[in-house]
Amino acid sequence: MQLLRQLWPEVVGEAVAAQTHPLNVRRQVLQVATSTPSWAQNLTLQRQLILRKLNSRLHPPLSDIRFSPGAWHEGSYPVAPHPDAELTSKFYGPPRLAAQDGQRPGSCRNAPPKQPISDPKVAFERWARVVKQRQTQQNLFPCPACGCPTPAAELERWFVCGFCHRQSLRLRS
Repeated sequence: MQLLRQLWPEVVGEAVAAQTHPLNVRRQVLQVATSTPSWAQNLTLQRQLILRKLNSRLHPPLSDIRFSPGAWHEGSYPVAPHPDAELTSKFYGPPRLAAQDGQRPGSCRNAPPKQPISDPKVAFERWARVVKQRQTQQNLFPCPACGCPTPAAELERWFVCGFCHRQSLRLRS
């Protein structure tokens, strides 16, 4: 286990090693504590690559690796600060709740207050423009048949949204 802990930073890199800690080996499966669930998920996706690198230096070889964020908190390993934490705090300061600033939650601190729009048509057009912009950012495009927001993959596959595609299959039957 001592050799494995020495190899760990070389195999995974310093950034990953700062967020992980090899705990033990049970039945040839390495148990690794991670600082957050996202680290556990990302490393699980790369575990075969890490396993190959480790097994090239270990004897007997490991059969698998398991990453667990819960084990990190049980062992209370220190979380390494993000490399940009000092720079971020310098410019933005500590995070503050909107209620501490006397603002509504979700409101932007630097934005001027929005004036209510008295014309309903103008308000609706603004709302529709914002919705369309958000849908485009989320890769949603209007279905040619019904106009509802549709993922790009559905349009590439069926040329219509999934609902219209199923409807066309029902009509054929």
